Amino acid sequence: MIGAQSRPADVTHLVTPGRTDPLSHSRQERPTCFKHTDLLPENTMRIKQSTAPPAEADLTPMIDMTFQLIAFFMVLINFSQSEQNDKVVLPTSELAKPVDAPIEFPIIVHMTSTGSIVIGGDEIGLGGLRSRLAPELSLLTLEGKTARDANIIIRGHRAVPGGQVQDLISKCQELGFEKFALRVKEEI
Repeated sequence: MIGAQSRPADVTHLVTPGRTDPLSHSRQERPTCFKHTDLLPENTMRIKQSTAPPAEADLTPMIDMTFQLIAFFMVLINFSQSEQNDKVVLPTSELAKPVDAPIEFPIIVHMTSTGSIVIGGDEIGLGGLRSRLAPELSLLTLEGKTARDANIIIRGHRAVPGGQVQDLISKCQELGFEKFALRVKEEI
């Protein structure tokens, strides 16, 4: 049959209401299509599938925080090293206790086992103490303070006799200093 319409077996048929032959509908009528979701019960929830891109972590805040912590610990380590000297091994004491509040205007004086004095990295004898503390006194004066407002922190080696530490305190008192603190290691 040359003029007859034939339909292939693998073509999906559209069903138009009121027509018996699915291929005989006109252009004005719209065919009704059935989807696989039309066969689901009414109480079934339809879930839309999204093609969202995978989530990526923003590492900028974490890197920023890491650099801030590094900078903080570098500053902290630098301050603690200014109070130390390799030539001074502190004595131990059972009565030692940590300082309650930060000391205002500290001047750190190290006394080595040989009796020499180290201030700010300069090693001097007891006779050169006046000339070495003169810049410290001028800094106090610029801030409107006197020698009485400063605190002399003495870090004496454990082999230094107490008489030499007393001589150091006497020299500082001659310059007008009145507040002193002795650093020791806490015995646990």
